[in-house]
Amino acid sequence: LCLISTLVAILINGDERITPTVSQYVYPCLLVFGGLVTLLDSKREKPFGTYKSASKGWDAESDVTMKRIGIPLWVGGLIFFLWAVVLTVSILLVDRAGIDNVYLEIFEVMYRIGSLIFGGGQVVLPMLQTEVVPYWMTKDQFFQGLGLAQSMPGPLFNFSAYLGAVYQGVAGGLV
Repeated sequence: LCLISTLVAILINGDERITPTVSQYVYPCLLVFGGLVTLLDSKREKPFGTYKSASKGWDAESDVTMKRIGIPLWVGGLIFFLWAVVLTVSILLVDRAGIDNVYLEIFEVMYRIGSLIFGGGQVVLPMLQTEVVPYWMTKDQFFQGLGLAQSMPGPLFNFSAYLGAVYQGVAGGLV
């Protein structure tokens, strides 16, 4: 899967007819594809992989894990539903309806990138750079802000406040 993902990303980024932003969907699609292949293989009479049963101490009938998490299953489903609605509505408002509001645009870019990326903060950087340079700021401003965010304690989400502030001042940083 890693090799296929790399080859597809290189193909996308090397082709003039395909926009580079399409490569952001390669990894999530391959994760889904890998899960489906594993599921189908596990249902075969003689699967390629070795699928172990649940580890010792795991009881599928017990609700101890759910109690430890502290929220009922329906609340988790509601949170997922609200996340999906906010993501879909923000994308539709900015990209499809063409609402010209810079603060909505800042929110949509940060929310979409944060929602679609798997991994730590550094994984987000190439996609962020593609989205904001040269539209919101110069390449130098981007890397200066990255250096500043790296020197600060805490996670990399401080960088998103910097990006918004460079683009639209204090109000953009607060978004």
